[in-house]
Amino acid sequence: MEPNRPMQYSVNVKQSSFAVGLNPPDYDTILSFDLAGRMIGAYVRDASGHEANYRRGYDNRVIRLIKDSLLHNKYIEELTDADRDALLAHCFAIVDEILRDDRLPPPQAALLRRAAENGPPALAAQRERFLGIYGAVPILPPDQYRALVLQATRGCPFNDCDFCSFYRGCEFHVNTAAEFDEHMEAVRRFFGESLRLRQSVFLGDANAVLLPTARLLERMEQVRRKFDMAPPDLSVRDEVGWRREHPYGLIGFYGFLDGLSGTRKTLADYRSLAAAGLKRVYIGAESGCDEVLERVNKPCRRADVVETVQLCRQAGIAVGLILLAGVCEDDPALAARHLDESCAMVNALPLGPLDIVYLSPFVRDRARASR
Repeated sequence: MEPNRPMQYSVNVKQSSFAVGLNPPDYDTILSFDLAGRMIGAYVRDASGHEANYRRGYDNRVIRLIKDSLLHNKYIEELTDADRDALLAHCFAIVDEILRDDRLPPPQAALLRRAAENGPPALAAQRERFLGIYGAVPILPPDQYRALVLQATRGCPFNDCDFCSFYRGCEFHVNTAAEFDEHMEAVRRFFGESLRLRQSVFLGDANAVLLPTARLLERMEQVRRKFDMAPPDLSVRDEVGWRREHPYGLIGFYGFLDGLSGTRKTLADYRSLAAAGLKRVYIGAESGCDEVLERVNKPCRRADVVETVQLCRQAGIAVGLILLAGVCEDDPALAARHLDESCAMVNALPLGPLDIVYLSPFVRDRARASR
């Protein structure tokens, strides 16, 4: 910056966040915050033209996302603690400098003061609060990254798959109604104004939709009493208008469900859940080949997944189907069967425009594999 030249910046306020940009109109730095003043991310372009996007999680980890000239992701890496602290110090030094500018309009100054109050020490303390509520960063499918996670259950009831270590050391537990209420209150207090960034409710942890239907409906009703939830029968167009009028509002319930547990519910169960607002379930199918499922210690089989998907779709509940990519590379013949039989299964399922198929890279759990 040139000596004695005032910092050139703009503050852009949206419905659920605000951003500070330096050196308009091209902007070499953009800092984004939610309306609680918590930093969400940063964009930085250095003097040589290299660009980097940073995203901060509620556990205070920061990842760096590098894109190529076509805006494709080149790689993502987590910053070391030292690099994260240096980045945050730089960003909040910018906030402090802008706050010293007497040209800053009062409404924008109020937002920046809120951000300054949520500087590095506050963000570190919030990490401990967040982990105290959730235990760890919840696992979510990519389309639910802006969901509010509410843990009707904790852990996974199976927890023996070779490729998954997310819930190791966490005993599966179904929260009682009182425990769930306490959990939701802690979540509500933690997020506060940040609830504006949340869009839906994801019922955690690994397999919450397996709960007996009557109990699951009770938990969904508890959520409605605690949070502003959209009526379940709104059309997609009406949901947009409803959200505009309810800035803290949440639309729909989502959750994981394994194929084996999914077959234990009836069509009437799924219709009751759909009527209560269950929009989509995410099923870890992993493979359409039973031999592959057995090899990776997955408890369900292809027929279970097919039946569960069919029941959900008949009830009007969308599905997110998760398949493993790169499994059985040490056995080319079995890997080929995995590909062929998985494709055949997906093509035979009654999927529609609201359904999603995810490919998840296979990474063997080393501790499990070495036993």
